[in-house]
Amino acid sequence: RASRVALSLGRDDGSVRLRVEDDGVGFEPGARPGVGRGLRNMSERARRLGGELSVTSAQGRGTRIALRIPRAPAS
Repeated sequence: RASRVALSLGRDDGSVRLRVEDDGVGFEPGARPGVGRGLRNMSERARRLGGELSVTSAQGRGTRIALRIPRAPAS
């Protein structure tokens, strides 16, 4: 269980960036292939928008999820 969650939203170089970090129990990405679809679905949606999703986590060290997508041109 996490006792701290941090959200960060910003923009730079034509991109929008969102980062979510916690200090929870963490997990080993890829340790249980085929279990759950949440991260895979988020990654696919980011890719469809021309962006990318990265997940960094380890047992006992919390989790960080970072999303970067291109900004839409100003109208």
